[in-house]
Amino acid sequence: MSLPQELIPIKQNLENVGMCVFAKTLGEQDKLGTGKYIGFKDKEGTLVGIGIYLKEGRKYICTWGIRKGDRRVVGCEAWIDRLDNICSDWEIGWSSAGTKCGGYPSKVKCIDDMELYEIIGELYKFM
Repeated sequence: MSLPQELIPIKQNLENVGMCVFAKTLGEQDKLGTGKYIGFKDKEGTLVGIGIYLKEGRKYICTWGIRKGDRRVVGCEAWIDRLDNICSDWEIGWSSAGTKCGGYPSKVKCIDDMELYEIIGELYKFM
């Protein structure tokens, strides 16, 4: 699977500094088959609920939304508390599907004007 050209240098730079990154698709949510993004794992190899996405020509760090059912069953409250602290000034994500009525929306931050060290600093807050 190939990433959009604009994301390849970011992925390579993050790999070069030792971050566990991989190309990922949106899966069942990706109706057009075009939603490729950079996914992350922490140092234990656990998938982290964030990614770097390309949307309308701009690059964003985006947290994953949490559905109401997942929030209740999985018990994501500690993660949501972290998101509230880290992303308090971030924008609400592009799609709120599945997060209405008790879920938690995704949050996005544009990284187009950020240096690599700033992007890494933002990402490490989630690891």
